[in-house]
Amino acid sequence: MSKIKQLLLLTCCLTCGCQWFSEPEDLSEPTHKLAIVESDNLFKANTTNITREFRAILDPIGKALEKEKSQYDFKIQAYVDDFGTHNQQTELSKNQAELIASYLWSKYDIPLDHLIEIAGMGSSEPIADPKTYKGRSINRRIQIILQPK
Repeated sequence: MSKIKQLLLLTCCLTCGCQWFSEPEDLSEPTHKLAIVESDNLFKANTTNITREFRAILDPIGKALEKEKSQYDFKIQAYVDDFGTHNQQTELSKNQAELIASYLWSKYDIPLDHLIEIAGMGSSEPIADPKTYKGRSINRRIQIILQPK
């Protein structure tokens, strides 16, 4: 299989300041790019009310996606913590994902046909202990996945 450029991994949170932190390198297998944004930095907890940091965090991501749009399709997945019913979690996370997609589409001309998934994942797939405050905060996140076309 031909070599491709490894996609950059982007993590956005208050500690890293939203920056690319790995350089491209050749790989023999196709891969994808993943951006993880702690949604507490985008939305007030368990709401779709945006924070003051919303644009400051999403704008660098939007600029990066704009450069990649000819080569990749995008998935936007929103996750929430385990408070509320399953239906409430799914609806909230779906609304958050749609708000992110709408922002990126309107400001950075990301074509809607490139957004192959806009999903509310509820509290599925926790990446930290949901029984602790810190864990719940980490589990509230937005993942933007770029897949080669």
